[in-house]
Amino acid sequence: MLEINLKIRNSYAKIMILVLCIVLLTIPSLGLGISNDDIVPLENSDEGEDVSDDIPGPGIPDPGNRTRRIGDFKEGMRGSFVSFERGSEGIDEHIYLIDTDEEVTLFNSIEIPDISVFEEISKEVLYQVNGDRATMEIYDKPSALMKIEVRPITTEQTISFRKENLNIEGREKNSIRIDYGGFIGTLTPYGSSGQPPVVEDDSITYIVEEATTFIFRLDEEMIYGDEEISGIIERGIMEGRIGAEVRVEAKNDGFQQMSVIYDELNLLSQMLNDRTFQLMVSSETLGREGKIIAVDISYSVMDISSVKELNITFDGDEAYIVENYQQLMGKSDVPAALPLLGEEGIQIFVNVPNFSTHTIVIEDLTGVTEEIKEFFGDYIYYIPAAVVTGGLVIFGALYQKKYRKKEFENRKKTEKSSSDKHDKKRW
Repeated sequence: MLEINLKIRNSYAKIMILVLCIVLLTIPSLGLGISNDDIVPLENSDEGEDVSDDIPGPGIPDPGNRTRRIGDFKEGMRGSFVSFERGSEGIDEHIYLIDTDEEVTLFNSIEIPDISVFEEISKEVLYQVNGDRATMEIYDKPSALMKIEVRPITTEQTISFRKENLNIEGREKNSIRIDYGGFIGTLTPYGSSGQPPVVEDDSITYIVEEATTFIFRLDEEMIYGDEEISGIIERGIMEGRIGAEVRVEAKNDGFQQMSVIYDELNLLSQMLNDRTFQLMVSSETLGREGKIIAVDISYSVMDISSVKELNITFDGDEAYIVENYQQLMGKSDVPAALPLLGEEGIQIFVNVPNFSTHTIVIEDLTGVTEEIKEFFGDYIYYIPAAVVTGGLVIFGALYQKKYRKKEFENRKKTEKSSSDKHDKKRW
């Protein structure tokens, strides 16, 4: 009996060794390993080497030919995308710079009577004009975004947007769509509040009775190449649902960020590392009134090919992912997110159902894979084989333990049976 058991054990051992050899030989053909092409070697710069300003430092993705959407008013009131001049009652000659040879006049003038300007501030991407009756924010970005908060003092206030040969493409509620010959601009009182505008051949005039924020921006479809993104931003501003926008992209040896706040919100955003973006949002006045935060992340920061490669959390829990704007509105009472891929970046619309202080984290999961590859180096090729081998060794050890236990119990039974027979014989 013992001899038969030993033969069985030897047979199992041979089978296990044979299986192990087959698995190790088949792993490369099954593609379970990682090829050399998947690993990109790091290039070290020699000390003193001239490094282009367009190349980010260690850990920062190289923007390469990615389109930038954050400009800079380096030359006074002329930026990378827009330019303007200061007028006596606001600004004059608001121009969109398509390229060095082509310019389009957006407005000949924007006039707020008795604005009484007392301060002008240039903050790279933002040029701000502060007056008693209004605050004008002109952004140097491809959408030519402009935000104007008008504050009437004692009586009603007017604001006029003047343009020669004004071509109105359409209007909805108090919003006006202007055709600039090839692209569209939308002028909207935030939340479509107030009285309907007075539209003439060369001007659009709003009568403001209480503090109102006006938003002008060019069609996002021209910028993002995605009609869905364009419609969401336009409608979200018109309905007063989008509370803020944040843009982040790689630049020089770090990240550059830009935020635009439309409602009474506080924002604090930062890149925690080269693949994780964190946004903290709060409000002292909105309470249970929900808002959508639009986060725009350049592919120079997170170069992904599918929204499934993102992990979006809200206060540490995974956000509910929806597929369109209607679903996002349907989930207005829960933390939900709508991630979309555009031509030049990722747009994530995050619904904040109510306000205290909330933390939103957006993580590029592809970066985790790359870090694992970098950590293990060439040894990563052997990880699948090691896992399989480890599994077989553990299985073998457990089997041996179980077999020995069973063999020990059988031996005890045999010895006890022999002992009983011997005792009966003596009796």
